[in-house]
Amino acid sequence: MQTEKEGAGEASASEVKTVLRNLRRSRTATFGLTYVVGLVIVAILAPVISPFDPYAQNLLNRLQPPAFPHLLGLDDFGRDVLSRLIHGATVSMQVGLEVVLLSLLIGVVVGAISGYYGGWVDMVCMRLADIFLAFPSLVLAIGIMAVIGPSIFNVVLSLVVVSWPYYARVIRSQTITLKEMDFVTAAKAMGASGKRILLTHIIPNAIPPVIILATLGMGSAILAEAGLSFLGLGVNPPTPSWGVMVASGRDYILQAPHIVISSGLVITITVLAFNLLGDGLRDALDPRLRI
Repeated sequence: MQTEKEGAGEASASEVKTVLRNLRRSRTATFGLTYVVGLVIVAILAPVISPFDPYAQNLLNRLQPPAFPHLLGLDDFGRDVLSRLIHGATVSMQVGLEVVLLSLLIGVVVGAISGYYGGWVDMVCMRLADIFLAFPSLVLAIGIMAVIGPSIFNVVLSLVVVSWPYYARVIRSQTITLKEMDFVTAAKAMGASGKRILLTHIIPNAIPPVIILATLGMGSAILAEAGLSFLGLGVNPPTPSWGVMVASGRDYILQAPHIVISSGLVITITVLAFNLLGDGLRDALDPRLRI
């Protein structure tokens, strides 16, 4: 038994090395991975590396253009833009990670059960997913936020509600394919329960495409949070948020364009990096998908 576990561990390590090797072959994926890792470090170390207090106001020098020591200038309340961008990374990564993890958890459970058992269970689960998929995601999120009010928790809740059906659909399709495989048939013949088959054989083998979807979902969640915050339905000021920064800077776009430009560029590059990483993971996990 110990030998089998060691063999499985070696196989998993070998697969990880293969994925990383394939990922490094793509310059765009390498850029995406490097940027994402750097963004995570910035989000974690924000209180340490931030040059100024993101809440400290200097009304006498408000809207000051980029200059030393405020390398990206000051906003409409005289707050350091760079410091607020750094702390905004913490908010964005927190929202993105929580949305993806919760959506993934719900989607995996619903999709796996739906695809494995089929019948009326499948019909109920998928019709429920279809109800949420019938609405444009951002429009539905805006409607939810308009009802429950703005806050980080409510942003996560609204985005999870509109995101889980995508994961459920992917897991369901993978489950339907995997449950016809020989190793699942053998497990059934040996008397394994449906729960054990799902947890041991089907879900682990259905994870690779979900990893790709989750990576892309991080970018989408960060963009959605910025959009909701821009509309005043997301993070409450004065909490640093990239969307809030764009919203507050739009009234001064001619007088102090550095506010909108800096925060807008960070949002754009971040979403692009996650998309590039997702495409790279797709190719790394299954090179046959390269075009």
